[in-house]
Amino acid sequence: RQLLTFSRSRRLDKQQFDVGSLVSRLAPTIERLLGEQVRLQIRLAPEPLVVEADPSQMEQMLVNLAVNASDAMPEGGTLSIETARARSGAADAGSRPMVRIAVADTGVGMDEATRSKVFEPFFTTKEGEEHVGLGLSTAYGIVTQSQGTIAVQSAPGEGSRFEILLPAAGPEPAALGAVPAAAARGETVLLVEDSAGFRAVTAELLVELGYRVLEAAGAQQALDLAAGHDGPIHAVLVGVGGREGQAAALAARIVELRPAVAVVFMSGQVGERSVRAAWSGGEAGFVAKPFTPAELGGELRRLLGGG
Repeated sequence: RQLLTFSRSRRLDKQQFDVGSLVSRLAPTIERLLGEQVRLQIRLAPEPLVVEADPSQMEQMLVNLAVNASDAMPEGGTLSIETARARSGAADAGSRPMVRIAVADTGVGMDEATRSKVFEPFFTTKEGEEHVGLGLSTAYGIVTQSQGTIAVQSAPGEGSRFEILLPAAGPEPAALGAVPAAAARGETVLLVEDSAGFRAVTAELLVELGYRVLEAAGAQQALDLAAGHDGPIHAVLVGVGGREGQAAALAARIVELRPAVAVVFMSGQVGERSVRAAWSGGEAGFVAKPFTPAELGGELRRLLGGG
């Protein structure tokens, strides 16, 4: 499949989609690929950034870049993925609007000789039969087939930064799946849920509703995201087990860090009355597990405005 992609023999299934939503959906998979020693940092533009490309190919490209970055950080480090608006800057393109995706690591970096060859097929600096040197050449093929460009900045000991520029497709994101009527407007939701399975399903649902998602498996990770995320966080969705007091206290600390954030609790073990009795922070939403997409979307929209 990688060889076919590089040789431009594979037909692309082009669609319009929001790059931020795709990155949010893919983040849990990338985190698992990176392992415990590498921290994933996501910085998404506050507005939707729509491109026309093959979403599965874009996912493949990001995974390839993430795996390459992980190999460059054997002692651990940070992988960051950023999205932003940009312009082509090319006179023949009329400085048309573009979408920038930047993937940067804090790894060992590359010298000039290596950097000049990284996109060549079968070029690799790694030992072992499993390293065939197709990851970055495949990423190059995917980007160029989508009328985009990819470049790398790197130096020994200073990590590497890959920048992808893709033509912007339009002002509104296309749905990644069926979106109920109470759809989002590109807002960011901090999802706090200790059950990995339920967290994954809920994150996927939020993305399908049109939200950007920051996932936290516990209280400390949620507080770190609330304090460290560069963009706005519009709502926090907090899972409540049998300890509604702890969930309420966590939500209160997040509100201290993000005063404008809307709070929604979700629980399958305790009722709405118990949760509200533990919460003294003003207006808050509640959804009972299991909930439908319309129930979750409606509660978020009620708090965020718009129906």
